[in-house]
Amino acid sequence: MAEPITWLVDISHWQGDINIAQIAREGYTACVCKATEGTAYDDPTFDRNIAAVTKAGMIPGAYHYLRDGDGAAQARHFHQRVRKLGGPDGWLIQLDCESDGYGPEMAAWAAEWKRLTGNHPFLIYSGSWWWPRTDGYRGAALTPYLWHSHYVDGSDIGSMLYRQVADSWWKPGYGGWPKATILQFSSSGKVAGRQIDVNAFRGTVEQLRALTRTPKPAPAKPGTPSTPPPTQEILRELPMLKRGATGVSVRVLQALLNVRGQDIAVDGDFRTATETAVKAEQHEAGLAVDGVAGPALYSVLLLGTNIT
Repeated sequence: MAEPITWLVDISHWQGDINIAQIAREGYTACVCKATEGTAYDDPTFDRNIAAVTKAGMIPGAYHYLRDGDGAAQARHFHQRVRKLGGPDGWLIQLDCESDGYGPEMAAWAAEWKRLTGNHPFLIYSGSWWWPRTDGYRGAALTPYLWHSHYVDGSDIGSMLYRQVADSWWKPGYGGWPKATILQFSSSGKVAGRQIDVNAFRGTVEQLRALTRTPKPAPAKPGTPSTPPPTQEILRELPMLKRGATGVSVRVLQALLNVRGQDIAVDGDFRTATETAVKAEQHEAGLAVDGVAGPALYSVLLLGTNIT
């Protein structure tokens, strides 16, 4: 069975009022938003973006753009902004290293971040096009998690662009990291009517969520009747679709199938091509292959795994 891929985007004020609910509908699981830069800059869209990401049911995330200067002060600035909106627990955290902040700033930022958060996981974003400026600094000593960038050619939906990614791209060759945790493979992914950064995580949604230090729910008191998680309830409320169905629900299904790597028309008409794509995804996920889109398939398409 092919390794599961979980899709992410990252955004900032440069994307303006991008429709985050539509990003979620197109099959992206997480959205990491720029929060701060240096010791004084606050991204003006951060509060709005995080609220929209949370409302859309995506995994939220925040990143700090590292600059020259006091790395510890930059970590405090970022932490204050993130805490104000309820993070960092339950959030992906990224330190963006592609400007004039090098090894000393990284080390000071990481030490202060770990002190402030009790070692909440964070990823360093960079690329082989920039890292030589650090004179071979060993970033893996600060965090085992690398958000590596290596771009494919062209512009298309993320799953189609990802087909150009070679397995070797997951082996960065710098900073002491043996492999990348997340790969940013294009800045021209077609998402929600825009061209933005698109990223892949090799693993399930729950494996990605492990990087967020999501608080565990308190155990239920003895005798408390169990209720299905809200996500499962939502999956069961989605319409069962099969050959002959038409309308918006079919268009959404077709778009989700394309995000998973299928290549069918998004025309709202459940015909042979859509049925074939549904069966292919069912087979890939180990589900009953009947050509009918139901809760189990929706779970795979939206979450990367079957939780039903």
